[in-house]
Parts: sequence; C-alpha cells; structure tokens
Amino acid sequence: MMVPIFWLKLVEIIFLSKSGRSLAKIILVSHVFSICAGCVSAGKLQALYSSVKSTLLPIQELRTVTITTTADMNESSPVALDLLLVYSDEAKKILEDLTANQWFTQKQDILNQFRKEIQISSWEMIPSQRLSNQELQKSNDNYICTIIFANYNNSFTNRRSISDVKEMTIVMKRNSFLLNY
Repeated sequence: MMVPIFWLKLVEIIFLSKSGRSLAKIILVSHVFSICAGCVSAGKLQALYSSVKSTLLPIQELRTVTITTTADMNESSPVALDLLLVYSDEAKKILEDLTANQWFTQKQDILNQFRKEIQISSWEMIPSQRLSNQELQKSNDNYICTIIFANYNNSFTNRRSISDVKEMTIVMKRNSFLLNY
C-alpha cells in the first residue's frame, strides 16, 4: 500500500510546484520502472518523497511580523489589518485584483470560497502602537505568497503582495503602509 500513497503525494507535489514540473516528470519516469518492478523499498520511497518535496515546493520562511503605526495614521483612527497566506494561484489572482476596501467588504465570501487556500492573521491597529514578533496563523510553509490589506479611510489600494521574505515590519503611516523586509 506504500506505492499508491507515495504516488498520490508525488502527484500533489507536481501540481503544487510551478518550476519543478519538468524535474518531477523526469524523476517519475526514471523511477517508474524500479517501483513497478518492486525494486524500491518503502523506506526508499519515503526518502524519495521527502527529497522531491523539499526540492520542488517553495518553502516560505516568514514566521513573525512586527507592526508599527504613526501617531497620525488614518487621521488618528484605528485601521483593520489583514495578513493573508495564500496557498493557490487561483486565490492569489483574485486577491491581487482587490483593493483593501473590496477585500474587507467581500472578506467573508472570499474566505468561504477559498477556505483551504487562505490563512489569515488579523489585527486592529491604533495610532502610535507597536506589536513586535506577531505569530502568523498557518498550517504549513507551502504558501505561494503573502498579501496584506489595510482598511484605511481613503480610496487608495492599500494592498501589498510579497513572497520569499524571512522577516517583515509593517509601518502604518498617515494614508498607507510600507513594508520593510
């Protein structure tokens, strides 16, 4: 029963990985004969799976975030801040087209639609506040990007999309926010 589980896991890796699809196909073809012939043990299959997974899937290392606000942030009013870890290209495409106002208006519908593809950390920030090393809500490190929305009282986009960062500070200013990483 180890071979079918292995193949399902390997197929999952292939479809989650963009850049590794051709490499994964090569690995599949090169190992199909030995697996079908029964020459590979369960231990070797597990080792192969771990090796392929770590090679092909992007591992995002963002663990914590620091958030600071200025005294004049949002005309001295609180701002809702959402940090999303996005696990699918479909969700990413939709989210990157939204302004912060659209996100906060449609938030529940989008979260219902992409229940497993988005994980969210939320804060209500007030002027002159600092939150250090805020832990992020995530089930695994295989997300493809981080999207941040800040609900300012203006018509600016107030959305940023980033990937491959290890540390991040969000600086919330008068009309928008900056990212330092």
